[in-house]
Amino acid sequence: MQIIYDGSLLDNAFKRQELPAWMNLNQIHGLVTDLKTEEIASVTESQLIFGTNGSVSALETGILEMAQAVFLMPYSRPKYWVCVQGEDVFRIQNHVSDAIQTQLRDCKTFLLHGNICVDMDLLESGVQYSKLIQNPNELVIILPGAFAQSVDRGASQLMEIFPWKKSDDICL
Repeated sequence: MQIIYDGSLLDNAFKRQELPAWMNLNQIHGLVTDLKTEEIASVTESQLIFGTNGSVSALETGILEMAQAVFLMPYSRPKYWVCVQGEDVFRIQNHVSDAIQTQLRDCKTFLLHGNICVDMDLLESGVQYSKLIQNPNELVIILPGAFAQSVDRGASQLMEIFPWKKSDDICL
C-alpha cells in the first residue's frame, strides 16, 4: 500500500510568502468546509501520497459528488490507473459483497469507505474499465461517481487536492 501524509509540499512556501496566497488550495472554502468545522484529509486539506514499485491504492471515488484532483510530482515514476464507471461498481459489489460483508463489515456501500483494493481478475470478469497512464507533472481528475485505483511503477509522490471553489462554482 501507499504511504499517506496530511499536508502539502507547498505549506512552508505559503507561510514564508514565497508563493501567492491564491495558489494555496487548502484555503479555498466550499460546501464541505462550510458544513464541517474540522479538517477532512484529502477533502478540506491536501494529502501527500508516496508509493514504491508495485504499491496499490484503494479503489476510491470523489467525495460528496465532487471531483478529486491528483497531481503526480516531478521526478516521480509513471502511475497506472484503472477507472470504473459508477454503474459498473455495482457489479464489483455484487461479486465480492458476501466475502467483504462477512469478513470486514456489514455495509451495503463498502466501496465508498476507500480502503478496499480490487484485483484485476475481478475487473476482467465482466466489469468494464479503462486504463490510464499518469506521467510526472500531470493532473488526473476523478469525476464524481467514477471509481479509480492506481498502481505505482516506481518511486512516486503525488498530492491529492480538493480544487473546488464554491463562490464561483468552477474548478481551478
